[in-house]
Amino acid sequence: MNIYFPPVEPEWDDDRDVVKFYAILDRKTVVCLISVEALMMHFGAIGMTPQESLRAFRTHRAKIEQIASEKFQRGQKKPIDELLLRSSDFETRSTNATSTIGQDIDQPFSKRVVGALKENPWLLSGIIEANFVLEYDLVKPGTHVDAEWNPIPGPNGELLAQLTLTDVETSASVKQLYSGDDLSNLSYARFSVLRLWDDLLRKKGKKQMERVQKAGVSGE
Repeated sequence: MNIYFPPVEPEWDDDRDVVKFYAILDRKTVVCLISVEALMMHFGAIGMTPQESLRAFRTHRAKIEQIASEKFQRGQKKPIDELLLRSSDFETRSTNATSTIGQDIDQPFSKRVVGALKENPWLLSGIIEANFVLEYDLVKPGTHVDAEWNPIPGPNGELLAQLTLTDVETSASVKQLYSGDDLSNLSYARFSVLRLWDDLLRKKGKKQMERVQKAGVSGE
């Protein structure tokens, strides 16, 4: 397998919060993406701004391209158009996640951080950790869950973060509000996310049962 990374300028994708660069894989152009979470957790980006993400990428480009190359080498031997590098691709800790090529677009978990939360490192570090727990410890294949973090005004100008989890299949939804102190206490934040996940599963189960009952009535 011949892999070449052309020396072109990286680009910021505002819709997906990723930095885009390119690889030539056996004479085929492949779009490579690295998530802002990975750039923050492993390459020193401060906040989720395009400027910081691009700066961190340029500073550590050789290492990032090396990991991309290794992921290509581990990947399935079939044509692909896109390679996504997540924080887990640079993790040393053990997770249940396995990174495979060609399976990055249709993920069971999608996340969105809105507005001022992207520029608040105090809240953002806890949000990234909470998303990691959701994506790699809780969400299973065969489900599709959306996580959206919205900024909420707090006392004395403090910014709060509200997490909304939505099960796409049933539209079941749960919410939880977090302060900076909540998210900086990783043990508490993890426990809170686990409890919120249980609440979502209960709501999802209730909606599924209602569907079954309605289908039974219609069948009669």
